[in-house]
Amino acid sequence: MLLAASPVCAALPNAAAASKNRKLAPEAAVDASSNWVLPTVRGPPSGPNEPLRLLVTTECNFYQFWQAQVLLSSALDVGQPDPVTHIVVGCEKTHSAHAEAASHSAAGGADNIVPVDLWRSSVHPNCSIHYAPKSPHATTFPWFNKPWAVRHWARNAPPTERIVVLLDPDQFFLAPITQGVRPASQMLGLDRLPSTLPKHLHSDQPRPGLAVAQKYGLGGQWVNRFNASRICGAAPSPCAAYPDVSAAEGFYSVGPPYLWHAADVGLLADAWWSGMKPAFDEDIAGRCGARGLDDPSCQTDIQLDMYAYDLAASSSGVAHVQLEHFMVSSVETGGEAWDYVDALPSMSCRSPSFPTGSLRPTLVHACQHYVACADGSAPAPDNSCGPDVPRWNFHKGHVPPDLFSKCDEPLLVEPPDDLFNVQTSRRGRHNAFMVCQLTTLVNRALRAYRRKNCAPGWNGAECLRLDVDPATRFTRRSGGRCKLRSEGE
Repeated sequence: MLLAASPVCAALPNAAAASKNRKLAPEAAVDASSNWVLPTVRGPPSGPNEPLRLLVTTECNFYQFWQAQVLLSSALDVGQPDPVTHIVVGCEKTHSAHAEAASHSAAGGADNIVPVDLWRSSVHPNCSIHYAPKSPHATTFPWFNKPWAVRHWARNAPPTERIVVLLDPDQFFLAPITQGVRPASQMLGLDRLPSTLPKHLHSDQPRPGLAVAQKYGLGGQWVNRFNASRICGAAPSPCAAYPDVSAAEGFYSVGPPYLWHAADVGLLADAWWSGMKPAFDEDIAGRCGARGLDDPSCQTDIQLDMYAYDLAASSSGVAHVQLEHFMVSSVETGGEAWDYVDALPSMSCRSPSFPTGSLRPTLVHACQHYVACADGSAPAPDNSCGPDVPRWNFHKGHVPPDLFSKCDEPLLVEPPDDLFNVQTSRRGRHNAFMVCQLTTLVNRALRAYRRKNCAPGWNGAECLRLDVDPATRFTRRSGGRCKLRSEGE
């Protein structure tokens, strides 16, 4: 039984509309020798390690509720001292289904609306909830909700801090996010920044006109993929000034975490929302032709909000220092913090950690399906392991959506302690690393959440195996071991 929620995550009342955005007129200068479009920095950075405002947006469903609880708990665990604003969208309406979320009971539940009071149950002592209505277009494409949520918050409850960090809800902390204190020698990606970016701007400190973000594998595709002039205005808009893909990818191949200077937040939020629908319409027309979404085979691109952000940032004259140490996510992708994982001589899977003083990714991003075989062999193309070889998985869509709201649900089965150490390939170690870290992070967050919110006697048994039965799409439990066991038994 869940105890009554204490008002730790108190809701922020909607303030009067924030003052109008400071209108800027950025100019885009193209370096003819390299095709890089040079950023226009409009002010100095904030002070080193100045307080941040962490920002995360979710829909009002159980699928993203559990992710938010793990994010908030992990921030607390690593000593991230900064306040968090959690924007929750659409508690007044039902949502479109998340295709990636499995139904874990006969009644499903991933997309059920979370009661408002439950959002206040986080273990994080410095979390505030900002409620926003559902986006007008989210029924068609749920990812409309992210730019919509950021804009609603920026207009109604703008930050008092000078640095805002936007996270995805499936990004969980292994180390605190900082700015201005990390030595350049400990930043990944500096050697791949555009040659025209002055050395004094090779920094993790956001400035007006120059944000900081994790580099993603998007490249500068938006230059050719979208009609930039139609979406964000003809030249002299910087959005239309990029001559080719290579010119854009040096500053706009980015994704969360985004570190923004507060002077740019309102401008970015307005431009992001304004460009999202035109970018979506262009994408659907290009993919699906005249029938659009009426064609059952028409597939939307779930990264579209990121392309729309790149267009918005470019049109706003906000470039990015693209760094690579903030996260690990894709086990085969370069440009992430896998060097830190590759340096591990060994790792306990049931208590995964890094040696004291060693560098580590700031975040693990649970955006893929991670699979590791218990004997260290490579999974087959269908992700199966050999005969009688246990397979260990983590996929966020396999986590039961009611795991945090039901105190009698078991915890996740921990993989073998040597799962990381027995892997024989780099890809295998990366997969095992993610399985180990994510399983531990979910269980650690569950224990903290239940100690705060559940009556004594909550279930502490580790017998929920994240391996979905293809016939039922229910998450498997481990037979006779899966019975109620009070914490401490």
